Amino acid sequence: MKLTTCLMFFFVFMSSSISTSCRPTSTQSSETAAAHAAAPKLTHTNACIQDLGVLLKCQDRNALGLPRDMQGCCSGVKTLADDTCHCNPAIDAILGSEGKKIYQMEILCRLAQPRNWAKVTPFFLRKCEAAKGHKYGCEKSDVEIDAARFTSITNFQKALDNAENEKQCLDTPAFADKLAIAFAPDVEFKVPYGIGSYVGIQDVSEYLGMVFNGLTHGFWFNDITPQPTKKARLEVSKDGKTWYVGATSKGVFFRGQKPYDDNYLESEIEFKGCETKISKYTILPTESMKFVIERIVQAADLSKRWGAEDICRYHTKFCAGDPTTKQYESEKACLDYMKELPLYTKACGRNRPLSGHSISCKLKHHFMIPAHPNLHCAHIGPKGITDPNDHIKCDDEIECGSDEGQDSWPNVTEIGDRTPKDIQDLFEKDNAGYESEPFGCAIPTKDAGKVHH
Repeated sequence: MKLTTCLMFFFVFMSSSISTSCRPTSTQSSETAAAHAAAPKLTHTNACIQDLGVLLKCQDRNALGLPRDMQGCCSGVKTLADDTCHCNPAIDAILGSEGKKIYQMEILCRLAQPRNWAKVTPFFLRKCEAAKGHKYGCEKSDVEIDAARFTSITNFQKALDNAENEKQCLDTPAFADKLAIAFAPDVEFKVPYGIGSYVGIQDVSEYLGMVFNGLTHGFWFNDITPQPTKKARLEVSKDGKTWYVGATSKGVFFRGQKPYDDNYLESEIEFKGCETKISKYTILPTESMKFVIERIVQAADLSKRWGAEDICRYHTKFCAGDPTTKQYESEKACLDYMKELPLYTKACGRNRPLSGHSISCKLKHHFMIPAHPNLHCAHIGPKGITDPNDHIKCDDEIECGSDEGQDSWPNVTEIGDRTPKDIQDLFEKDNAGYESEPFGCAIPTKDAGKVHH
């Protein structure tokens, strides 16, 4: 028996993979584990998540398939038994069917450590009532609520399946239906560095559509392959309403031309009351998130394949043919306007380049156009244009007025004249032939069934 990855949670841009490989936020020392075993039983999911850390000792096997550190492994299995973690459906979900085989080690552990296990009730006789507390104040037990909330997190992950396939059009309505399994109808999805806040499943689906290579025609792909030995986080607040997940991912920008590794992204996921669907999802400002933002701004500045030229090609393709969505008299007029925009505005600052009246903000919004042209064409228009919802995007006064704590975020630096030379050289070479670059592809929120190529 070999323990498989315990948890895989994926957020691209918005997404990452979390792979704890039975490793919590911090691994317990033997002294901590011993003290924990002597403490009163805990029923909170966090206690069992912490217990999973010592199970790393069970994964290194000898030729007979037995743990090399049998004593350390058995101490970890005993900690799970002391905390009745087998009674927690959230932990079952984290471990998965293969991971739950760890409980089978108890038979061997009783033989290897007879004195340690003498007072531990055998697995088949243990009662789960003590683990089913109601400290959250809900009709269902705390562990049942935790399990349902964890399932919502993994359902969000499943909604992002096949994001790497550039040849697949994004079916925006179907994607929204998948997100509705994980998200509350009024969910808020919030991302730093000026990416913004999106409210409601429809808006969130159009924003998160940018995760899919088919919509952004190869701009960015975050590899969801788990990296179990890298930094990760899984934690639940005491009241069960807030989950923290972190993952180390790898990926590529610019259709594979700029790979990266060891990119740690972290999110805060919130639930209301006793609800089990996600009410708020916040991407936290990490060094790796800053790295992602720098690549986006670099493309807005230097790329013809995804930058200003692409924005105006999108206007011609998706917006110019309808007087209700047309923003510019010609593609040249559009390009002239875009070329006058700064990378970021003074009002928003360098740490919020994707907001305000900037080319970086326009790049963000143009990717969403195929998913809902009637709404997003206005967002690449001249200053002051309102969309059908009476909202104005890429506006300094509206988007830059409040302090979001951006001065405390890791600072965006490698943009503009500080862009590394290898990135400059990449775009100079890549810009040749941009005129034949394919467009993003989507079945839009409105006029569903009409596929844009």
